[in-house]
Amino acid sequence: MPAQPDFSTKIGRRTLDRLEAEKAIWLTTVAPDGTPQPNPVWFIWDGETVLVYSHRDAYRNRNLGQNQRIALNFDSSRGEADVNIITGSACFAPDEPPVTECPPYLAKYAEAITGELGTDAEHYAADYSVAIRITPERIRGF
Repeated sequence: MPAQPDFSTKIGRRTLDRLEAEKAIWLTTVAPDGTPQPNPVWFIWDGETVLVYSHRDAYRNRNLGQNQRIALNFDSSRGEADVNIITGSACFAPDEPPVTECPPYLAKYAEAITGELGTDAEHYAADYSVAIRITPERIRGF
């Protein structure tokens, strides 16, 4: 079983706060040629894992099929003293409900789906149909 991050430290508490409050997180997967591939994604934190709904055609799906090691990080627009990096593993989660049946995800993103993206939850769920469950193992930052 992978190690669990220590959220009791100063960096851990700040990371936990951001997992609970931030709208987007950068998910870095590894391409078959070994190149890191960072992409911003929407996510929900359930207290233990991160759930991402990936676009069905995203290269990150191929990458995760070959290498489950990932990194997550937040924008550091608050300054260099607010950097949080999470490393861990990811796996496809076909048993997760679609976006339209995931109340925490809809509560967080329904307004953005209709406003920013100009679509509805059903169309969004059809495009972002690949559920990915991420298990954090380590955190670091400064």
